[in-house]
Amino acid sequence: MINIALVVGGAVLLGYAVIVCLSLDKKIERNIIGPACYIVIGLICFFLAGYIFFFVRLLELYPLHTANELLISLVFFFGAVFVVVILNVNKKLLLSINEKNTRLEDANKQLTIKTKEAESSREKYREKSEELERTLEDYYTARVDAAEQVAKGTFGQISEKLRERLDKLKRESAS
Repeated sequence: MINIALVVGGAVLLGYAVIVCLSLDKKIERNIIGPACYIVIGLICFFLAGYIFFFVRLLELYPLHTANELLISLVFFFGAVFVVVILNVNKKLLLSINEKNTRLEDANKQLTIKTKEAESSREKYREKSEELERTLEDYYTARVDAAEQVAKGTFGQISEKLRERLDKLKRESAS
């Protein structure tokens, strides 16, 4: 009687293993584990058929069970336990990897946005830096030529232009 209970218990566990494998296939992208999942399900069904045939044999030989049938029943039961344990471990690992992959994809999207913002800011500051360099160069040129420009009467105009450019840069920096 224990033989029959072990084989039935093993068959129930293998049925549960099929359900676990199918649920795993639904939770993870099919192109990643789909074919492997179906191979595992096929193998489980193949072994389940063996359990059923052995169960029928046990029913036919019911009162005359030997140690061999007990050993086979134990191997079948603990084989099913092994399959369920391995599937549950794999399920937890794959779901954990899938969750972390989703978080990494989200972080990557955020970093891409930040990178674009930084590139935009860098371009803006590069343009301002170039304008500052031109203004500074004009200032130094005006300073070197100040005596000559004072004599010509154009120093005030150049000075006013420089002041306007510097004020414009200050306003842009403040905003």
